[in-house]
Amino acid sequence: MKNFKKPVIFIFLFCFCFVLKAQEAVVSGGGYYEAAGGSISWTLGEPVIETFEAEGITLTQGFQQSALIITSVEEHPELVFFISVFPNPAKEYLNIKIGAEDFDGIWYELYDLKGMKLEQKRIDSNIAHVSLRELNPSVYFLRIIQNNKVLKTFKVIKN
Repeated sequence: MKNFKKPVIFIFLFCFCFVLKAQEAVVSGGGYYEAAGGSISWTLGEPVIETFEAEGITLTQGFQQSALIITSVEEHPELVFFISVFPNPAKEYLNIKIGAEDFDGIWYELYDLKGMKLEQKRIDSNIAHVSLRELNPSVYFLRIIQNNKVLKTFKVIKN
């Protein structure tokens, strides 16, 4: 009977240690801001519990906002319209949203971590789609180019 108690106690302690560690939150960033009207503390990397929207402002609260990743690596200083890439991380495809009226000479290039160009394609509308189905899960770089000038470079994560 004594030989039976040791393994049971060991298994119980082993499982109990993992339960204690499960309450940790490892986040990529965060901060705290305080003003006369109130305060706010925030973290990146926690799941969303609730979202509030009012007058063009969106506030999400929660424990893990895994889809929220700051991806801009490089941006042309004279860029006069917005460019966004979503979803990131992505599984099968990316959307490139461009707030320009004229798409003349705009294209994207997709690179792997070694700097090898994987794809190059012209953009001719506000939203362009980039297929990632054939790519392995990794980190990639997506460059948006107009008239041989790099407008913006994004870090893209493929799951």
